[in-house]
Amino acid sequence: MARPEAIENNSEQGLECWLSTIEARWQNIPEFEVPEEKLQHLAVICDGNRRAAQERGLNSFYGHRAGVEVIRGVTRACRQWQIHTLTFWTWSTENWKRDREQIGYVMDLAARFLRDSELKRELFENE
Repeated sequence: MARPEAIENNSEQGLECWLSTIEARWQNIPEFEVPEEKLQHLAVICDGNRRAAQERGLNSFYGHRAGVEVIRGVTRACRQWQIHTLTFWTWSTENWKRDREQIGYVMDLAARFLRDSELKRELFENE
């Protein structure tokens, strides 16, 4: 994966702490019954990852990495809640105007996430 020079080693500990917090939040998904006729498809617009990282004093690139973990958590919750269709809007045409380094980082991150064998196993187990 592309590692931009802007990412400093000293912020990796902050990222790991943030990722642990996100993972812990999604460990105990609350019970929620969704009548099938009312909610069959949930669409999520992923926004604010860079701002969230900056608010934590981390490099904005780390916000995208944290966003992947949130997507995993939402996916697990929707599976538990039996919401059968889930859409994530993760990239807009405006995003292509960003710095090439950031675009490369996000595209590499997406490719790695989509190749993740654990994720694929989870998705296919619950078809």
